[in-house]
Amino acid sequence: MKKINSFKCGLLGSIIGFIIGITLIVIILISGNYDKKTIEVLGPRIIYVFIFSVVALIGVFISRKKSQFGALLMVMCAIAGIMYTTTLYIIPSIFLMVSGFTMFSDLKNNR
Repeated sequence: MKKINSFKCGLLGSIIGFIIGITLIVIILISGNYDKKTIEVLGPRIIYVFIFSVVALIGVFISRKKSQFGALLMVMCAIAGIMYTTTLYIIPSIFLMVSGFTMFSDLKNNR
């Protein structure tokens, strides 16, 4: 039962990451703020949000077969997301860490 909840929690974190990335792109396009400084600051962060969300999504689906590897991917994406994107990835990181650590604790309890 916990594995299903961990799967849903990780999936939710990854989807929220995608939504944050899309929202940032839309905000930049609507505001018309295309100056060089804005693109230099937010451009790489938006790309990192998408990269970490994709890798976390892969980790979520891998966790159905190989729980330890999938949990490790989710936790690594959560930590790297906070490091590289600062405040943009806090909410998805919380979901991914909860999901990853729950899977690790399930593995520990099953042994």
